[in-house]
Amino acid sequence: MNDSLWEKLSAYARAEISFQQFNDWFIPFSWNAHRISDPAFRDLIGEVQLRLAEFSSGHWTEEELRKFLRQLVPVQVFSLDPYRARAGSSAGITVFPDLQFQSVGKAPAVEFV
Repeated sequence: MNDSLWEKLSAYARAEISFQQFNDWFIPFSWNAHRISDPAFRDLIGEVQLRLAEFSSGHWTEEELRKFLRQLVPVQVFSLDPYRARAGSSAGITVFPDLQFQSVGKAPAVEFV
């Protein structure tokens, strides 16, 4: 269930599907949100519902809605090498050429230079 939501959020955030397509999928998907045992996932569905309602009422532009929903998509690290780190999600990849990792104590620390 989580994966299908991430896939649709990502597709809409990247403008691969229209608002109508996302909304047509999301409404029936979210009908039984109150039955989901994971409270964080229920909260996520509620947050998306709120933003869609605000957009439908004219409080957001579609680009603002896409930007907000893009921020909800989990970030995954695709590759990491000494010269370049690439982090991203299905909503896009960001390259951080000046990202360096340094070990401090037991846990690695990230330093932007």
